[in-house]
Amino acid sequence: MRLFHLLGAESNAYTSYDVTVFHEIAERDKLLHLLTLEVDRLNGALIDSEHVESEKDVVISELMGHEGKPNYQLHRSLMLSTFGSERGYGLPIGGRIEDVKALTVNLTRQHYEKFYKPENTAIVVVGDIDTKQTIDWVNNLLGFKQPVSQNQLQHLALWHLLVFNPELITTRTNVL
Repeated sequence: MRLFHLLGAESNAYTSYDVTVFHEIAERDKLLHLLTLEVDRLNGALIDSEHVESEKDVVISELMGHEGKPNYQLHRSLMLSTFGSERGYGLPIGGRIEDVKALTVNLTRQHYEKFYKPENTAIVVVGDIDTKQTIDWVNNLLGFKQPVSQNQLQHLALWHLLVFNPELITTRTNVL
C-alpha cells in the first residue's frame, strides 16, 4: 500500500464471496507503475508470520465490528439457513473468527498459490488511456504467450470509446 501512495494513488481492496478486488485511482502517467505493482502482488506477495498475524487481527476486528449490526445478522442468518454452515456461501465472507485465529502462514501460502494467478485475474482499466499500449503492458507484465487477439482489442477499443464518449450511447436500459 505504501508504494501505491508514493505514486499518489488511492488504493483499497475488498473481498466478496467469489472475488477479491484491488482498486487504485491515479494519474494516467502512473498506469504502468500501478500495473507493475499489481502483477508483483499477484506473483510475489510477501507471506510471512508478521504479515499473516497482522492481517488476522484486521480481519477479526472487522468480523467483530459487524456482529452487532442488524443487517449483518439478517444477512448471515439468511445465508446460513440457505447454504448451511459447511459451504462457502453459508460462511461469513471473512471467515469465522475461530478459523481466522487458526490460520497459518502455510495455509495462507496454499490459498495464495491456488487462487492468485494470472488465469484467475481480471484487469479493468478505465480512463483516458492508450488501449493498445495498456494491453501490451498487461500481456508483457503477466508473461502471456498469446497476447490479446485483434478481435478482443477491437471490442475493448469500442468499450473504451463508449465509456469516454457517453453522448454516443443513444438508449439506456435499466434492469430492476
